[in-house]
Amino acid sequence: MQDRFVGDIGDFGKYGLLRALTGLWPLLPPKDRLSLGVVWYRNEGAKGGPNEGQNVGYLFDPQSAPLFNDLDPDLFSCLKDIVCNKRNLEEIEASNILGKGDEAFFYKICVPKEQDEREEWFNNALEHTKSKDVVFLDPDTGIIPQSAKDHRKHIYPSEVKKIISATRCQTVIAYQHYARTPKDREMQMQQWRAAIQGFLGHPMVLSTSQRAFIILPASDHVERIDDRLRELTRRWSKYFIQFAL
Repeated sequence: MQDRFVGDIGDFGKYGLLRALTGLWPLLPPKDRLSLGVVWYRNEGAKGGPNEGQNVGYLFDPQSAPLFNDLDPDLFSCLKDIVCNKRNLEEIEASNILGKGDEAFFYKICVPKEQDEREEWFNNALEHTKSKDVVFLDPDTGIIPQSAKDHRKHIYPSEVKKIISATRCQTVIAYQHYARTPKDREMQMQQWRAAIQGFLGHPMVLSTSQRAFIILPASDHVERIDDRLRELTRRWSKYFIQFAL
């Protein structure tokens, strides 16, 4: 995750999903909410194309802006303010848009450049998020492909296996940049099926044309997650498609 992506249209969907599943929009009583731990896969020094992260027109276009605003007015207002002022992850954290106080924790240590330091980095992330109901893994791209040149942009399958095999009742959500072709998308899903082998629940995918979110509900959260996903896909029917992994 990089500061230059903050507030783009992908962020709107990402945070909208997290707010819906944790009970922040529509706002539920505190007893019905789920706490959130976010693992930013911060990639220090990453470079990209000049137009990456510039898809923020949805916040300003006279035709589309009201439609997005209706989906989650507080989120829309928050991201518009951040894009117009200071675009970085610290602003997202400080905004309380993903929860106040103990409702949310953000693990923001950069992914180490050296691979031999990676396991310790992830173990530290697990330790810091162990008390949260929902853990969100947010890399630049998704699960690591064989062709990857920069491991910092990706989730390792071993990290997914570690978090779902831990003796903790947590729902896990992971970001995946969606491949362009059906063949490549199926390959991605096969990678995910291999990574979550042994997961006893019912994994789901929420997708847009370019992004996907793999959702692994904890056994204690299944009913709430199912209900909230159903409501989210109803309200955001032009944005999200849901299917089983």
